Amino acid sequence: MLNCFVPPMPVRSALLLAATLMSAAAGAAEPARVHMMTTPNEVPGTRQIEAAASLGAPDATLEAGLQRSRTFADRARMSENRAAALANLCVGHALKGEYALAQTYCDRAVEEPRHAAIALVNRGALHILTGNSAAAVVDLERALALAPGLAEARNNLDRAQVKLAAAQARQNVAETPRE
Repeated sequence: MLNCFVPPMPVRSALLLAATLMSAAAGAAEPARVHMMTTPNEVPGTRQIEAAASLGAPDATLEAGLQRSRTFADRARMSENRAAALANLCVGHALKGEYALAQTYCDRAVEEPRHAAIALVNRGALHILTGNSAAAVVDLERALALAPGLAEARNNLDRAQVKLAAAQARQNVAETPRE
């Protein structure tokens, strides 16, 4: 289940994709609201992926954006541009519900220093969606260490901490001996 929108932004910066995704892997009863971002770099495929997220563009638009970003990431010589394309691929595959593939691209993007904070936000969002709140907290805290003012990291971290606390409370209840 997917419902994405892009809030109006007067200046194009790191585009926020606020995604409501149902996490089947986590067995979530309600949608997990997470924030994922493309980078401010305009690389091939960015606009198609953003259009698919914000406007509910046809799957063909998302596929075209993924193909353009994949080709560009494979050929990009500048680390900054490669990182932007990898971030796009992470977001695009998450939109399709292909979390394992999205994770692969997020992992590669994290290795690129220029957009590591954005990649960590995206990977943290994926961890939330797949029910790994502890890993999400680690990535999102790293993102905030790199970019303290990154609201998307703070929002996702708050969500991950709530989910982690709830999971720990459930575990404590399950481990409590009954009389």
